[in-house]
Amino acid sequence: MTRAPTFLFQRSPSRRQFLQRLLIVFCAYFLASNSGLNYFFLSSNVPLIWLPNGIAVVAFFRWGFRVSGAVFACSLLISLINTHFPSGYVAVNGYAYLLIALENTVAPALIAWYLRRKNFSPQFAHRDDVIRFCLATLFIVIALDSLAVVLLWQIGFVVHPPKAWFSWWAGDVAGVLLAAPLLFSYSRQNIALLKQNYQEKAFYLLLFATGHWLIFFSKNSLLQLTFLAMVLMIWAAMRLGKILSTLTVLASSGIATIATNRGLGPFQSLEPSESTIVLCLYMASLAITALMIAALQAERASAGQELRDAFERISKLASRLPGLIMQYRIQRDRSTTVLYVSDAVDSMLEISAKEIKQNASLIVKRIDPLDKKTFLQNFEHATENLSPYQMEFRYHKLDGGIRWLYLDALPELELDGSRLWHCFVSDITDRKIAEQDLRVAAITFESQEGIFVANHDWQVLRINQAYTRITGFSADELVGKTLPRYFSQEQDEAFFATISQALDEHRFWQGEMWTEKKSGELYPQLITLTAIANPVGLITHYIGSFTDISRHKGYEDEILNLAFYDPLTHLPNRRLLMDRLQHLISMNQRDESHSAILFIDLDNFKTLNDTRGHDAGDLLLVETAERLQTCVRESDTVARLGGDEFVVVLQSLSHDTTEAAAQADRIAEKIRLLLNEPYTITDFVHHAGGSIGVCLFKGGEVTVKDLFKRADTAMYEAKTSGRNAVRFFDPAMQ
Repeated sequence: MTRAPTFLFQRSPSRRQFLQRLLIVFCAYFLASNSGLNYFFLSSNVPLIWLPNGIAVVAFFRWGFRVSGAVFACSLLISLINTHFPSGYVAVNGYAYLLIALENTVAPALIAWYLRRKNFSPQFAHRDDVIRFCLATLFIVIALDSLAVVLLWQIGFVVHPPKAWFSWWAGDVAGVLLAAPLLFSYSRQNIALLKQNYQEKAFYLLLFATGHWLIFFSKNSLLQLTFLAMVLMIWAAMRLGKILSTLTVLASSGIATIATNRGLGPFQSLEPSESTIVLCLYMASLAITALMIAALQAERASAGQELRDAFERISKLASRLPGLIMQYRIQRDRSTTVLYVSDAVDSMLEISAKEIKQNASLIVKRIDPLDKKTFLQNFEHATENLSPYQMEFRYHKLDGGIRWLYLDALPELELDGSRLWHCFVSDITDRKIAEQDLRVAAITFESQEGIFVANHDWQVLRINQAYTRITGFSADELVGKTLPRYFSQEQDEAFFATISQALDEHRFWQGEMWTEKKSGELYPQLITLTAIANPVGLITHYIGSFTDISRHKGYEDEILNLAFYDPLTHLPNRRLLMDRLQHLISMNQRDESHSAILFIDLDNFKTLNDTRGHDAGDLLLVETAERLQTCVRESDTVARLGGDEFVVVLQSLSHDTTEAAAQADRIAEKIRLLLNEPYTITDFVHHAGGSIGVCLFKGGEVTVKDLFKRADTAMYEAKTSGRNAVRFFDPAMQ
């Protein structure tokens, strides 16, 4: 997945903006430091959470290293005004203050520099962002804190280096993990999300307050109850947005720190040094888990959006087959890129897709000079007015030859102001040659197109060899007879009347037509008809040239297959599945029978991919698809959503809810047992299984979106119960 750089200085801030940023950083750093100095480690009396480091990381990342003066000055000021030094330190030392302030400035700056260099997304859009953020925080803080403690010990400021080092390192890491994600999540979009779902958020805050009181402040608080905090954090991360998720982590960590500092909560029952370690691990696990959930959700949303965009592009291009299809974008700065181009680009334009991906102007350079000026003028006019564009032009081949191309393009204005062209290019060289020969009365019959000449009554006068090769009719069988026509529901008398009218008015008609070969086989042809008139305007002859486009029709069918079926397992994909579910719901509204949707997720599939490779994973998916199809009826549907997720739709179950649930359970259990059987994959045997979520429904009760959510919820319940299990969305049916 390609991501744009997240930190670009478009312009230098004004002097006023720069001073405002310095003031913001200074005040935020100062206030956060005062809150941190109120709570210390139980054993070493060093602050447990040093939030200013997280603030500094975000400041450096967003505003650059020019704000380092504010960070250094504030850190130095805090050291000077703090007269209560923790145990393990000796008398005031000016060099020590400078060293502490320098470390508090350099460590966040290095973290921000590394994240910017690695193209880090502050929205944690990918798992790599979480990993880089955590590793950078961990190792950079370890390195600089270790160096700082050694130097402070050498000058006599630190008495117990190991205790000071651990305390300092833990506080800095906790501060970055808690404060930085919260500040990074601040955006207009995330703020807007806070204004939604008031009832759920209010209920969540009530549970949060109640749960943390039970965990940390009640008389019977137990260490085992801390899992409730993790559950609440996961809820916030999955449902309530990034800001509330990071606030949950920060608030939970702060409550745990305050309670432990006062001798309350499950952590205070431990030995003091152990209590601080467990508390640090608690905060780190909350923060890292929340970030990872946010990254996974962002990846899923991004992948879904990419899939929808790709399908939309393919749908627009598929309607213009056969030929070369291409998506061509003109940016606002007039630069050009090619988003998609079919494989025909190599043979038609004699240029690779890689060459034109970032510079589509290479195509225009080889347009014949006689056509280039007109081409560019008309194309520029169509781009500005967003009007469809068609043109024929000559294109120079690498061997010096020229081919005629026909461009049919449709523009679209994008949100960023760029123009996106959906283009279809066909090679019309043969047709142009035939037209030229016809105009000079030197008709050639050796082209690749089938050609015929007929009189004004459509009686065949002559055909070429291509006509015989394509249709099977010889000249003796057709000459002197009326040109055969194929009639159908689409090609009725009105259809041919329209063609006659076009020839009478414009002397030209081009389109697709179905006709019959001598063997009786029907085939589609792309045909061009030209009417030849005498000097007084009366039509004397008709000339037709056509090509068999059966193969191109096959391409259209293939595109349709790719749009609705999974290319690996040949099962229906998400789009076709949703269409069938919608149709099933509509049918069930007129029927009292139940239906069921089974959401199946293979267990430990990622382990197989990582250890044996994706080829082995693909073989497992194909075998799984075959097994699933043996477990259902012909009227049921088995589909693959992607990855290792499958869906089975059971229809026409019992009218009785209990009996229908039993029927669905039997089939789900049958599937589970079949998936547990060994898989023979190349040279090894693999044992797998599946977690199955079942949702029973009737027409009119739910939407397709609700069905997916419920079945997915039931599947995750099966996962959490130990995997390789079947769970109903309604526990009463279990």
